[in-house]
Amino acid sequence: LVTRSLYSFPFFKGEAVSDFKSTDDALGMLRASCHVPLLGGILPYKHRGCYYYDGFFWPSFFVPWRSLHRKDKVLKSSAIGTLGAQISPSIMLPVWWMCFPPKGDVLRGMYQLGYSDAARFFRTWPDYLDDIKGRKDGSLEEKGIIPKTPTGRARSKKSITNRKVAESMARAMARVEMGTDYIPTLEVAVYKGWFWFAFCIAGTWLVGLTLYALHVN
Repeated sequence: LVTRSLYSFPFFKGEAVSDFKSTDDALGMLRASCHVPLLGGILPYKHRGCYYYDGFFWPSFFVPWRSLHRKDKVLKSSAIGTLGAQISPSIMLPVWWMCFPPKGDVLRGMYQLGYSDAARFFRTWPDYLDDIKGRKDGSLEEKGIIPKTPTGRARSKKSITNRKVAESMARAMARVEMGTDYIPTLEVAVYKGWFWFAFCIAGTWLVGLTLYALHVN
């Protein structure tokens, strides 16, 4: 999701990008999708002949997300739990980490948390994507959407369930960093971050009220 800068009204437009011509094109679009004003530069980032800012500055629920089939359901995930996202962190991450990322072990914890939250979603809503069972597109097997058995025949669509997706994610999560669990490290960093944030806010209010009281007296 990116924010495209235009020369005419409304001057800014949300855009969901899903087609990439090459690896360099994909990397360029990723760079555009995280181009935060001031931190990344005052001017927008130029790519594909257009100018882009970070997609965070555009309400994602106003963007028409692209699907490959009229019966498709688009599954949205958000790192900050934005409105309309089906998968979001089970831990409230500090928003300033988008600009000032934490240390490596904390980032690995965020990576593992993403697997865990996605697996939890599919276990909770196992029928969310069951519309794939009713498709009549015979090319799904050739496209690799429905895997084939060792004999070369396509597996039954009914065997492709979200529960298996969740199990696959759980197995992948278990293999991350040779089984090292970084989520506790993430939790500690999150708690410390929000504690110091609350401490700074409370301290600022206290200093402000004290100066105001001294000024009145």
